[in-house]
Amino acid sequence: MQLLGLIIWAQMQVGFEGGAGLTHRIPVRRDAVWNGTFQNLGGEQRQPGLFALSGFALRYVYKPDRFIESGGAVRFHQVRIGGRVESFWTAMVPIRWGTQIDTSSWWVWGGLGASLLLRARSQPDSSQVYRFADYFSRSQLLLQLGAERALSQRWAIGIQLTWEITSAWDRVLFHDSRSLPRHLMMTPYLRYMPWGWR
Repeated sequence: MQLLGLIIWAQMQVGFEGGAGLTHRIPVRRDAVWNGTFQNLGGEQRQPGLFALSGFALRYVYKPDRFIESGGAVRFHQVRIGGRVESFWTAMVPIRWGTQIDTSSWWVWGGLGASLLLRARSQPDSSQVYRFADYFSRSQLLLQLGAERALSQRWAIGIQLTWEITSAWDRVLFHDSRSLPRHLMMTPYLRYMPWGWR
């Protein structure tokens, strides 16, 4: 058992990553009645806002050109509407699978994960418009695609595209999954691996 543990650990990589980019929320419109259904009819157009990410990943390379990894990250993002800025702090836990492109230094990966809303704030306050925390719920489902290139034994750069859908069923606010708030995020990132590629 100890030998098996050492073999697995020898194929593990620890990485720390951070990045910044933009986020865009697909607009929705809701009825005047609070328990009405949201509709994708244009609604309020929210402009792209800032996005920042910081986290770590534990990668298991189970084949020379295959890996699976998980980790955690804290994310900050904003969307803008008129004179109002909506800001979010979120904790994320993704699971990613990736493969190397031939013998190049490029890797491509896809992932599935969840995020938990830690804090939501609107300036000026949106309480007279809608119940802000309820509207954005407290948990989200994430789908990710990305590409990463090794620069050296310890450094890599990459870009990731995240599709996030708000799972507001727990508050019985939505009746149609197609009308749930969704965010689309594009993020260049930089990754550092203290012990290098193995």
